[in-house]
Amino acid sequence: IGWVLITVIFGILLTTFHQQSSCDSPQSAPKFVWAIVYVELILFAAFGGVQLLQITDIINTNQSEMGYVVLSFTSKTILGWLVYGGNFVG
Repeated sequence: IGWVLITVIFGILLTTFHQQSSCDSPQSAPKFVWAIVYVELILFAAFGGVQLLQITDIINTNQSEMGYVVLSFTSKTILGWLVYGGNFVG
């Protein structure tokens, strides 16, 4: 159920984002906002990948927990750097 919900939510978010922020429009979102949206989408989808590996018994519980910790740290760190870097864009 969680995979269906996250797919629907990101589908709505991406559809709305692309409608509101077309590259040709003068009010287009800055490049760092595009980076935030897509990098975080990939990183959040990776959590589902770890869960899938755990469900199919490819990795054990300890490995999946380490995967979740690494993904959490990575996604938060990258988001922080993208937001920090975006503060200095023109």
